[in-house]
Amino acid sequence: MPIVYKNNKTGVYNNCVFGAFVLFPYKDEEAYKNHDFYKSIEEVNIGGIPFLPSTTGLMEEFLDKLINESSYSTFERSLEPIGREGYIKDEYFNDRTVLVGSLRNKEQLEINLKGKFYHTKCRNINLAEHNIKFVALAQSKRQFAGEAGITYYGKVVDIKVVKRNTIKDIPSDSEEDYYVFKIEAWDKLYRKIEVKGYQVRSLIYTTEYLLHNAVIVTELCIKSKEEYRLWQELRRISSLTETEIGESIDKDSRIKGFSIEEMKIFIKDEEIRVEYNGKSYGFSRGDVERKPRGVVGRIIEILIRRLSNVLVIK
Repeated sequence: MPIVYKNNKTGVYNNCVFGAFVLFPYKDEEAYKNHDFYKSIEEVNIGGIPFLPSTTGLMEEFLDKLINESSYSTFERSLEPIGREGYIKDEYFNDRTVLVGSLRNKEQLEINLKGKFYHTKCRNINLAEHNIKFVALAQSKRQFAGEAGITYYGKVVDIKVVKRNTIKDIPSDSEEDYYVFKIEAWDKLYRKIEVKGYQVRSLIYTTEYLLHNAVIVTELCIKSKEEYRLWQELRRISSLTETEIGESIDKDSRIKGFSIEEMKIFIKDEEIRVEYNGKSYGFSRGDVERKPRGVVGRIIEILIRRLSNVLVIK
């Protein structure tokens, strides 16, 4: 019989079962690994586990997985996940309506904040492909040192094409066409997006979801929920995880993969490939979409073997 609860907001009764597990006396754990009732735990989170005072191995492994897995894996494990509407979705990474623009110096930051605008060359942006709704300001390490990163963002209320020499707040003799984005008000992100390894050279496009959830600048270049899911898992397991993105970040940049010391995880077309110590392991994006928890678990097993001496559990 399912366990349900009444949603006070909708009045609808929802299934809130996480899983169902029967513990029973049985000694041969190794043989039981091939039983359908054990395999079904990974498939549908329902099954049986042998449990005796002298037979606790499989139960210990199962509890270790539950304790160490991420919130995403726990969500995917549930039979009827509560909060499905809040889970990571494809659209979080598709609608790149945020323009992240670089700044020449501290003076420009002050003028942009005070005047509530941002300007850039028309040839830098394709407004036909990108419906820009927000602008975020990228502060470089060279110009801003300890204040480097992305702190300020604002909603775009108007976009105009003007000659550069008409922007009087920041004088120039150039007659090149520029876009001027009028900002309703500049707000601060609740957490600054840090510069680590790479920084925005000119401008990039990102999404509202990434703007409000990224920790480092390179995360803004993530293009799919599979990439985001993998990045979150790897970063949670090891503080040594780094993104592979090329020499610099620009509007066409995308995540090529991740690296942890000598271990490389490549993301290319429809494949995710793990390489280390001369060995290669391949996973299709289809596998990640169908069984994300299983694929992530397999990659983490490989990772833990590689990082047995430097593993950091967050």
